[in-house]
Amino acid sequence: MNLKLFSMLAGIFVSGSLYAQTIVLTGSEIPDQISAYVSKNFPGKNIENVFWDNHEYEVKLDDRTELEFEKNFSIKEIESDTPLPQTVVPVKIWKFVTTRYPKQKIRSWKILNSGQEIELNNDIDLFFDLNGNFIRIDN
Repeated sequence: MNLKLFSMLAGIFVSGSLYAQTIVLTGSEIPDQISAYVSKNFPGKNIENVFWDNHEYEVKLDDRTELEFEKNFSIKEIESDTPLPQTVVPVKIWKFVTTRYPKQKIRSWKILNSGQEIELNNDIDLFFDLNGNFIRIDN
């Protein structure tokens, strides 16, 4: 009985592992939506790698910027060593940061289940609701 249960569990684990494999996309395999987003918002930057794992796309640019897209191509996270362009941050959040923290730059933005988070270049994290209203600061 234990051997039968072990075999069944092993089969489930192996099939689950196969389903969750990460695929590297290159050239014409990269979805047009991702290429267009990068061209529009990160001009002069090139896509180095795109990874697909049946749930999301992870994109790495040649300047080490990393982007994550949902499977429907909506952007959910951007991290960079350099300031993010204004075009990738919601307007209300951009205005809040430039008003309250005029000397700081946004290094990352991500959408969470309950809101949005940004990280400034001074390592302060700011949290906003899904509508871009400021909630709290974390440093």
